[in-house]
Amino acid sequence: MSLTRTGKFLFRILAAPGKHLLMPILYLVYPLLLFLIFFYLTFPFSKVESRVVSSLEQTLESQVRVGKSQRLFPLGLDWQSVSIYSPDGRQAGIELERVKARVHLLPLIRQRVEVDLLVDAYGGKLLGTLRIQRQGDEIQYHFQQSVQDINLQSIAQNLPFRLKGQAKMEAEARWQDPTLRGAAGTGQVEFLNVRAEQASFRGINIPDLSFVRIVTRLGLRNGLLSIKEFTAQGPLMEVRGRGTLHLRNRWSDSVFNVSARIYTQEELRAELPLISMMGNDQEPINVMIQGTWQRPQVSVNGIPFRL
Repeated sequence: MSLTRTGKFLFRILAAPGKHLLMPILYLVYPLLLFLIFFYLTFPFSKVESRVVSSLEQTLESQVRVGKSQRLFPLGLDWQSVSIYSPDGRQAGIELERVKARVHLLPLIRQRVEVDLLVDAYGGKLLGTLRIQRQGDEIQYHFQQSVQDINLQSIAQNLPFRLKGQAKMEAEARWQDPTLRGAAGTGQVEFLNVRAEQASFRGINIPDLSFVRIVTRLGLRNGLLSIKEFTAQGPLMEVRGRGTLHLRNRWSDSVFNVSARIYTQEELRAELPLISMMGNDQEPINVMIQGTWQRPQVSVNGIPFRL
C-alpha cells in the first residue's frame, strides 16, 4: 500500500462519525507507520546482510553461502538454500532449506539486540533466540534453541549403514568471544525410534538394531563438550555412557574420550556368538573410544580393537 493510499485510508477513518475516541490513537499510529515504512525503505539491508554472513563465518569458522535472500518487515532477513561448509572441503557441509531472522525494535532503544530465528532443515525446525548486549567493554551473547523433528536419515548420508529415526534438542549457551571458544552452556539431545539397518563389520553382517529412545545430556565449558549422561534403550541392548569431546577448529580434529557399558539381550547373543563371549544382560561389555574422528582408538573389555 502506498503512502498516499495509507493517508486516504486513515483520513476516512478519522472523518467517520463516532470515531472521535480513536482520533488521538490514530494520530499517534500514523506517524509511527510512516516512520516504519521509511525505515524499511532506507535501511541498508545489503550491508547488514554482508556483516551477518561475515560474523557467522567467524563464529562457525566456516564458509556461508546464501542462495536467495529477501527482506522481512520491519527489520529482518529471509534466506533460502543456505550452505555452511569448511573452507578446505574436508568436512561435509550443512544444508539449510530456509533461515528467517527477525530483530525486535524496542530492545534496540535500550542498546540490546534480540533476534528470533526460525530454521527449516532436514525435515525439522529450529526455533531460537539470540540476545546481544554490551556490558562495559565486553559484548555478551546468549542463545537459546529448540530443535524438533529432525530426520536422521537425511543427515546420515555418509554412514556405512542406513539410519532412521527422529531427533530433537534443547540447548542454551552464553559466551563473549565471537568464535565461541569460551562458550558455556547446557543441552539435551533426544533420539526417538532409532533404527540402524544393513550394517556390517569386517564381512560380518550385524543384525538390525533399534532403540526406542536415546537421551544425551550435554555440558559445554571453554570448548570442552561433556557428555554428562548417555542412555539408549532398545529390545536387543541397553547402553549407558559418559565422556568428553574437546572441540577443535576442524570438527574432524576434535578429540573425544567416551566410555560406555553395553548390556545385551539373549536374542542378540544368539545371532552373534562373539557378543556372548564379551558380556550379557548382567555383565556389561565395557567399551572405550578415544582419539579423533579420523583416528579413533577403541578397546573392548580392556582389549584394543582396531577398526
